[in-house]
Amino acid sequence: MPVGVPNDSPIRRDDRGRGVAVLIADPHPATRSALRSALKSTKTVTVVGETPDLPSALNAISAAQVDIVLADSGVAGLRSESARAGLAQLSRRVPVIVMGMGDPRLYGPALHTAGAAGYWPKDGDLAQLTRLFVAVARQSDTAPVGPTKRLLSPS
Repeated sequence: MPVGVPNDSPIRRDDRGRGVAVLIADPHPATRSALRSALKSTKTVTVVGETPDLPSALNAISAAQVDIVLADSGVAGLRSESARAGLAQLSRRVPVIVMGMGDPRLYGPALHTAGAAGYWPKDGDLAQLTRLFVAVARQSDTAPVGPTKRLLSPS
């Protein structure tokens, strides 16, 4: 069941004073909890909800003010055409950063085609992830969401 913060009124990210609002989509409760705890220590990111899959993420972004979805590569469907279609549908509404353990060069084109805004390796550090959130948020403020944009990864 998705967990989210209700969106009582449209509030711009800059006006919230809490940084980038992130929804975590990962099938493992322990991973979601660990990410939420780690991101709680940052000043640039606020986790506004968690879901186990992309359909739940679609429902959650309707109920919460979400700037970016952080989705597990399995959830994003790197090996499934139907799941990539779900990623494409979600990425038309909000930027999606995919996280995984594999080399992004192997499936970067599929992620980009499906509309992912960025990729973060799960063995990357928290500072890389927060920089990626900020870069994707800035990119989404200046151009429409979708595969025409460059797939960002941590520097």
